Amino acid sequence: MNNYKRLLFYFTFILLTNSIYSQNSFSGKLIDNKNQPIQLANICFKANNIGCITDINGDFTLTFSEDTLVLNDSIVFMHLNYKNKTIAYSDLKNNDTISLEQDYYKLSEVAIYAQYAQNSYRLALSEAKEKGKPILLFFTASYCGPCRYYKKLFVVDNEISRFLKENYTLVICDILSKPGMKLKRLYGSGPGVPNFIVITPDERIIAKHSGGWGREGIGPDDEACLKFLKQYCKLPEKLVSLKQIRQTNYDFSANELRKRPIPTFDKDLSKTNWRILLNLGLINVTNIKSTADSYSSYKVGYDFGLNFYYNKKGSNFSLQPGLLFSSQGGRNSEVSENFRINYLEMPVQLNYKFYSGGFNLKASLAPYVSYGLAAKNKITNERIKFGKNADQLKKWDYGITPGLTITPIGNMDFFAGYKIGLNNISNVANETMYNRGFYVRMTIKFFGRDTY
Repeated sequence: MNNYKRLLFYFTFILLTNSIYSQNSFSGKLIDNKNQPIQLANICFKANNIGCITDINGDFTLTFSEDTLVLNDSIVFMHLNYKNKTIAYSDLKNNDTISLEQDYYKLSEVAIYAQYAQNSYRLALSEAKEKGKPILLFFTASYCGPCRYYKKLFVVDNEISRFLKENYTLVICDILSKPGMKLKRLYGSGPGVPNFIVITPDERIIAKHSGGWGREGIGPDDEACLKFLKQYCKLPEKLVSLKQIRQTNYDFSANELRKRPIPTFDKDLSKTNWRILLNLGLINVTNIKSTADSYSSYKVGYDFGLNFYYNKKGSNFSLQPGLLFSSQGGRNSEVSENFRINYLEMPVQLNYKFYSGGFNLKASLAPYVSYGLAAKNKITNERIKFGKNADQLKKWDYGITPGLTITPIGNMDFFAGYKIGLNNISNVANETMYNRGFYVRMTIKFFGRDTY
């Protein structure tokens, strides 16, 4: 145990020192021409989009790593109601005060845009069903500069806005709001904005598009945008044929329309609330907690199996029962014992979904019961039997595994947790032995709709 604590201390120290020495920051304040603070303004490097948002007092701190800083880079200051300002990073000093000029055209644009922003998702579903139109979900955020272009494009009178009004029901989804974030999780719109998803009135995905702007000063290809809208403006005759629709992603930064294949969306097309997960235990580091305190060395193991995932549509709670093969154990530092115990494990994992730091996360608690299959002393190569005698181990184990799951991409999860065995697996009088250890697992999801 002491070796483990020392190793954990060194690992934490290295992480902290790396973090301290690799990060830089730049602070300042953003005001208008009346010296009033500007809150919720977007500030980012022009070359790599690393940025931050001003607080209620107009203050900001832009944190970045030296290795991400581009030579002669500039910082862009943006807000919906003000004109953008670009300043070379070399010309800025820490704790600078920067002023923005108000843009009265953008203020009038907000009034026009409000009628779309107030169109709720549920009302849009009813309207789309009544008129037989598809729904265009436009995912945006107040800090997003490119999103402002599309807001203007969709609401100011032009060919695209007229076509959109006639053939679609538009829903503008602010991912910083609770309804917008819920829709983002439901349809898996991706980590960035702007994003566009075309759906049917019964909430089936027809097409997805990620991104949508080119180089600064040139803007997106409006013709490609219109072509995308025209391609998906008609509902399929048979909803079951949605799987056959060619999924494409349109790159608006190109001078001509380019099609790139993106993953099929079978998970979105299925109505079932269940999914099947292939569980691949990347690694577990386990020990046997004993009253003798002799099992001080951890042992590396593995597990694999299948999970069934149930999530009612729109709910943050989910249930994940499974059946796993788990290989674990521990080393005895005082005698020649190196236990390897194989179990058939049946966990029932309870999850709560939430969004933090740009990632989809699940807080998990998994009660489990395990059935002993085989046990062996790896040093003496002696097999250990299960039973009730003092030289045997108890066949059954049970406990809980709290942990955290992260979903970096749609069909893959990574779980990290700590197993706490609650059953004494020893038959020796006045001695207790419990399975304990850290687990890292990867699950690959298939069949059914998206789980996040």
